[in-house]
Amino acid sequence: MVSRTIHSAAGGGDIEAVKEFLAAGTDVNAKYWGGFTPLHEAAGEGRNQVAELLIAKGADVNAKVDYETPLDFATDPDNPNDTEATADLLRKHGGKTGEELKGGEPVVEATQSEPPSAKAPDISIHDAPLKETSKPSNSTWLLARM
Repeated sequence: MVSRTIHSAAGGGDIEAVKEFLAAGTDVNAKYWGGFTPLHEAAGEGRNQVAELLIAKGADVNAKVDYETPLDFATDPDNPNDTEATADLLRKHGGKTGEELKGGEPVVEATQSEPPSAKAPDISIHDAPLKETSKPSNSTWLLARM
């Protein structure tokens, strides 16, 4: 039995698990350790289909971790993952880098819809096939940013 968070499902490209989390009421902008949102995870790993789903469900394309948005994660020159299509998708939906947001536009931080003490729905995925994992992830890069 494998338990995951929406964040690990998004970063891993498991779009079916992400859909299950959202259907169970998980906040699309839920913050994880370090303030990461599911969209940060998907963007940093180049999970374009997952990013598209999260955006369609209301993910904040300009949510910030420190001063970095999902677009910063997708366009970081040190990112070894193939994230160009995801960066284009984020820009298409108004995504900006943290630096671009400093240029006078309002910065919208990701928010939790429930207090931090509220427990997220517990969803277990049993041997669910990963749908978008044809390319390997380099989560070491993402973990170093946490």
